[in-house]
Amino acid sequence: MSDFEIFFKMNSYLLTNVNIMYKKITLVFVNCLFAISSAYTFMNNYDMKAQYKMIKKSLKWGSINQNNQDMKLFKNFRSIGLTVSLLFITQLAFSHTWEIRVKQNLDGTLTWYGQSFHAPGEHCNLTDSGVQINETQYNWTADFSGSQEGQADEVFTVSPSQTDRLSYASVTTPYIAGTLTVYAYSNNDCWRMSEDMPFGIGSIPPPPECTEFPITGASNTLGTATNNGTSCVSSDDTIPVTLSISHLICADRTVGAEFSVILDPDGVNNTNLGNVEYLNGIATPFSFDLLANVTAKVRFIDTDFPSGSFDYDITGLGGSEFAGLVDVTDPTIATLGDITLDSDVGVCTYDSSQLTAPDTNDNCSVASVIASPASLSLG
Repeated sequence: MSDFEIFFKMNSYLLTNVNIMYKKITLVFVNCLFAISSAYTFMNNYDMKAQYKMIKKSLKWGSINQNNQDMKLFKNFRSIGLTVSLLFITQLAFSHTWEIRVKQNLDGTLTWYGQSFHAPGEHCNLTDSGVQINETQYNWTADFSGSQEGQADEVFTVSPSQTDRLSYASVTTPYIAGTLTVYAYSNNDCWRMSEDMPFGIGSIPPPPECTEFPITGASNTLGTATNNGTSCVSSDDTIPVTLSISHLICADRTVGAEFSVILDPDGVNNTNLGNVEYLNGIATPFSFDLLANVTAKVRFIDTDFPSGSFDYDITGLGGSEFAGLVDVTDPTIATLGDITLDSDVGVCTYDSSQLTAPDTNDNCSVASVIASPASLSLG
């Protein structure tokens, strides 16, 4: 077995068979022994395979016995370069996640980010890896290329030996009150916490509470009107309206908080369009179909917070946007030819209503045809 085969086999054994709490201590201790033994590199030439078996046997008992005379076998690593390589790889084995950041979202939840020096393709996976907060573990749910600096400003904990920002992982948790003890955990080498990164200890301010009526404004957009199959009857025409109701962040962060939307609150068509839950941080959408000839005014009422209301007039309505409200198609009337009549003796006029009505047409309907003038005179 070559020196490098033994080197990697020993390192693998230490990483997989020694309790996690003692891995770093054991590896550093072994590396120190390797450094001392390197001074005697060429003194003896013991069988390297026997050395590996001795270390493995010693580790099974939880530690390496420095008083064991067999420890002199460590003298025989054949180059200082091998020792330096082991020290370097041992350091990397415990330096994967080296920074944890947190961002409080508009809905009060917390998104945690863990920075790694590995490129995404070098990662094992996200299984059994994440951030532990007090007694609860939250597994990473996604990983990304690059730096997490643009995702969150608050650094919860960071290693003093900062390194490359090649990838990061994230997970969103509920808001957690009180003092938080935070660190990264992993059952693989890809997301294990850096050995010199301290546990993050601190707290995050609670989401703000509403101390005033939270609705502050509104805006709207209009859709395409429909005539509901009766193109010449405006009373059943409708047009889709989408409202965007602006409000304070505290409203969304209060679970289950709602407001009511009242259409035409001061008129005969006063209608409660329903209760709406605050969403999306500072703006909640709401859509409904507005009926023609109904006052386009809505009122938002809230009783979950300090009581109040906000009135809003829907904009963009002018009448012609309703499909059947305005009849813009001219009717057609057939042209009459010459009509010859024999008048009675002594009668010089003829009642127009007695004439044959011309052919007419319209996209809606023809209510009546009136002859004008009402009577015809001789000549």
